[in-house]
Amino acid sequence: MEILETTLSIGRTINLGNYESLRVDLSIRSKFDSEESYESEIKEMEEVLASNLETIVERQINYTRKDKEEEFI
Repeated sequence: MEILETTLSIGRTINLGNYESLRVDLSIRSKFDSEESYESEIKEMEEVLASNLETIVERQINYTRKDKEEEFI
């Protein structure tokens, strides 16, 4: 079997309290030159996704909290 392209997805749901939640999904697609590099490429894709997911989650949580604070002014 020749693997030419793979899509890896990761997601996280965060409970914001007061019956609200935030869902962040992120995916990445990669093409492969050879099957020999597949395992290392998948690991690298996973690391990139996990790192970026946490950055996006933090940014979204801070944005959501900022909006909530401004609502009550």
